[in-house]
Amino acid sequence: MFIYHARVSESFSEAVSALFMAGPGEEQGSVAGKAGGAGAGAGGHSERYPDFLFRVSGIDGRDRVVFCDMVLEFSCDQSSDEPESHEMRVSLYRAARALLSEGRVVSMPPRLLRREIERRILMKLEEKGVTAVYFTRFVVI
Repeated sequence: MFIYHARVSESFSEAVSALFMAGPGEEQGSVAGKAGGAGAGAGGHSERYPDFLFRVSGIDGRDRVVFCDMVLEFSCDQSSDEPESHEMRVSLYRAARALLSEGRVVSMPPRLLRREIERRILMKLEEKGVTAVYFTRFVVI
């Protein structure tokens, strides 16, 4: 089973430009590969981290719940053993939780919230070889 992960760009025009710059049969700025396995290209690989659930406390009882699955793209091959995978999940949770604990996120549109979570995860995990963050599911209730 192949999963397509669309990379979220900063603007629509960047996405369109990247699409037209890709050669025949290529997909610029995307990953096509097996979930949790290799397939990121350029010697890297991607790993799937499913089922994150965050409760976001709101003002006046306006609590929200964020449910998401993430895929990380790595620049180089790394061993994907269980302890390292668990540590990566903890790092992902802490990076997202730091943003979601801020009071202002209750009123943020889901698209901006998703982009901000991606940005913070990339900043925190860049030294571990993470080059991109994708959401295969991102639901805000």
